[in-house]
Amino acid sequence: MPGRASAAWVVLAVCGLLDAWNPTPLYVLTALAVTLATAGLLTFRRRDLPVL
Repeated sequence: MPGRASAAWVVLAVCGLLDAWNPTPLYVLTALAVTLATAGLLTFRRRDLPVL
């Protein structure tokens, strides 16, 4: 699915930028969790719910 591939690249880019800015694993893990949660909610909403 192109949407998931794009989301994966966004996650990698965000984590890379945060790691370069301040290499703290907490920031990287937080960015990863937020991005995955957002992508998951959008995918769930688009597939299963007409209006949220």
